[in-house]
Amino acid sequence: MKFFLKLLIYSNIFIGVLTLFAYLSSALDSQLIWLFSIPGLFYPILFLLNIAFIVLWLLIKPKYAFISIFIILLGYNHIGTFINFNKTEVGQKAGEIEIVSFNVQNAYYAYHKAKTSRKKRSKVLREYLKNFQNAEILCFQECAPFSEDIIDLAFKNHSKYKPVTGPLILSKSEIIDKGLIDFKTRTNACIWVDVVINFDTIRVYNAHLQSNRITREAKKVMSDGNFQDKETWGGIYDIFSNYKRYNQIRAKQIKMIKKHMEKCPYPIILCGDFNDTPQSYIYRLATEDLNDSFREKGSGIGTTFAGALPLLRIDYIMASEDFQFLNHEVHKEGFSDHYLISATLRPIN
Repeated sequence: MKFFLKLLIYSNIFIGVLTLFAYLSSALDSQLIWLFSIPGLFYPILFLLNIAFIVLWLLIKPKYAFISIFIILLGYNHIGTFINFNKTEVGQKAGEIEIVSFNVQNAYYAYHKAKTSRKKRSKVLREYLKNFQNAEILCFQECAPFSEDIIDLAFKNHSKYKPVTGPLILSKSEIIDKGLIDFKTRTNACIWVDVVINFDTIRVYNAHLQSNRITREAKKVMSDGNFQDKETWGGIYDIFSNYKRYNQIRAKQIKMIKKHMEKCPYPIILCGDFNDTPQSYIYRLATEDLNDSFREKGSGIGTTFAGALPLLRIDYIMASEDFQFLNHEVHKEGFSDHYLISATLRPIN
């Protein structure tokens, strides 16, 4: 019994230390110090493990519950990045703006070698997207010609801007200016448009930051990895190596976006797939002068990624202080490895 108790205490302390590292990850520039960003990826799991320890200790040794209670209280401001219970306002009113962001995964759901199946699946995806025809702004990521054709048919009355393979912006209002923040990669970029909505000019950014490219390796390790096998450890090394490299690239990319925003004279909306969690340095930079729709009006668990790593929230809608968010919704249909997210906001006059 003593051995089991000690094992639980040490395990609780270990999880607590990892949770503290997750808190630190947002404070450290990942271009310089990247290692602490790894626990940040697993913050939702670490949070739930701390809750489990609290419940367990209350049942067997209540005095030890303080370990995880103390850890959670130290990072209480992080809880709202993972789970929220906000009240939302529903019902479209004059002056409100609906925003959609969706990494469509190049319409992988619809693509099939058989032409008949491809046509049927494309129609299903197109009809789903039509549910968002009333949205004022739609930002898509990972959009290649196949998915672009589906999107074009679903939104015939929207203006479009898509200068490169990847990000695409649709607007019900006329696009009066536009541009590209070039990351010098094949599919990752940030594009922007200026649109006039309700007589006000608004700048909309759509960003797809560098992918981690670890999903395939993570699935392999999780499904058939053997920790006594050198190949498994080689796969784990590749995961960490790729994550380090691409995390540092994302830090550089978000700095490019922030520098561009500093010169913007208009209210700002930022959408996109950041490929990083709210415990990241990337997220902290983005939210220095922007509000996160999920933190403001999200309800429930905010997971947006349906891949191998669980509970990740890596897709965002953000806006400057010129706007008030009214709601945030995660649409958990299986048309991509990301979930479509939407938010409604109102300009503050």
